[in-house]
Amino acid sequence: MLKIRPSAVLWGLFQAALKRPLRIAAKEKAPALACRLGTDAKAGSVVTSQHAEGYRRLLQPLAAGMCHSYRGMCTKTDESAPSESGEPKSGSSSSSSSAAEKASSEKRRQAGLLPSLEDLLFYTIAEGQEKITVHKFITALKSTGLRTGDPRLKECMDMLRTTLQSTTDSVTLDKVLFKKCVQSNIVLLTQAFRKKFVIPDFMSFTSHIDELYESARKLGGGQVADYIPQLAKFSPDLWAASLCTVDGQRHSVGDTKVPFCLQSCVKPLKYAIAVNDLGTEYVHRYVGKEPSGLRFNKLFLNEDGKCTSTTLLLTSRHPRLPNPMAALGM
Repeated sequence: MLKIRPSAVLWGLFQAALKRPLRIAAKEKAPALACRLGTDAKAGSVVTSQHAEGYRRLLQPLAAGMCHSYRGMCTKTDESAPSESGEPKSGSSSSSSSAAEKASSEKRRQAGLLPSLEDLLFYTIAEGQEKITVHKFITALKSTGLRTGDPRLKECMDMLRTTLQSTTDSVTLDKVLFKKCVQSNIVLLTQAFRKKFVIPDFMSFTSHIDELYESARKLGGGQVADYIPQLAKFSPDLWAASLCTVDGQRHSVGDTKVPFCLQSCVKPLKYAIAVNDLGTEYVHRYVGKEPSGLRFNKLFLNEDGKCTSTTLLLTSRHPRLPNPMAALGM
């Protein structure tokens, strides 16, 4: 519905019209109006100023009621409206209007008039159905890049298992049970299904990764490193690829379940664990940040006459790694 606020110009014209003398145009209305205003005016005569003042008093409450209803319907705040005294009256600021609308929306949501995030997520996955299967929910979840083993979804997965165990139908979820399961992780799940992660179309992205994997799998050149016994015993036919984005979207393809020896690949992982547990400042009291400038397997004697590797530097008679990627010595 279009909501209109009378301008100051219209208000002025309305006030001026009330001050004009009233001319009776119809014969049949003259006696009744004359009786009402207390005069013997005839058809076509002009009502005196005294009678016009009485007529104005009759219309004043109606005019005030009209202006009050207009102000109640008005939603704009950048215009001025006439007050009951005839002076323009400024509206509230846009920020307070926006805050009032948000508060009203929140009240309607709490009253059940607006759907919650949990409701919207259920409708997105259910696609018009009254219930969804657990398999369908897990499949939709994986399509966003999230996994059931994600530690951020632990509360959701635990509640899902508990809910299914306590119900007779351990396969499907209605809206009430679904909301109960996802409410603890609704923010993360909403971001995932609204495609707000760093890779919005994760399924299309992983299809390209799979194509690259199959293309590289056909390459059979080279050989397994045999100078390290742990590496020499692995089959050259094993091949896998795994990835994880900054938002926790994960994908794996190939022989990812076969354990393998990390060797020096473990160094950045160990450094990340140490910094997470002890802090950067504490770790770098013992580990530097600069390259050693020497080969990783070069040997030399320290000041105590003991053999050590080039990756151990001397600081106050205590060995110190130049950076987290260096070997630990011999």
